[in-house]
Amino acid sequence: MSTQTKLLSLVLALVILTILVSPASAQQSVQFIIRDENNQPMSGVTVYIYTTTGTTMPPTPGPLYAKITIDSGDYWSLPYGKYLCKPTKVGYVSRFPTEDNRISEGQTVCYLYMDRESGSGPEIGQPV
Repeated sequence: MSTQTKLLSLVLALVILTILVSPASAQQSVQFIIRDENNQPMSGVTVYIYTTTGTTMPPTPGPLYAKITIDSGDYWSLPYGKYLCKPTKVGYVSRFPTEDNRISEGQTVCYLYMDRESGSGPEIGQPV
């Protein structure tokens, strides 16, 4: 009876451990910090989130996972995995257009930076 109880305890412990470690259903909450050229928080930014499995640099986007409109400081829940984020907003461009902002497993914050498009702001010049 004692051997059967020990075996049952061991099997139960392995099942619980498998459930806790399983990445398939695990979620992480990621906070998006989106800043403009003056380091001020931005609102209404559309972020395209792509899945990726590659380790190449720069990483190449895979299939589109989600398209969200989010304010700086908001959270979004993602399953564990690797993602590339591309911010877009009318009148702005990504500060790092040739780099993707990567979210990896366990990461809880994604920093995105945007600058005004040239020609979209008021022009400054010499008075006539």
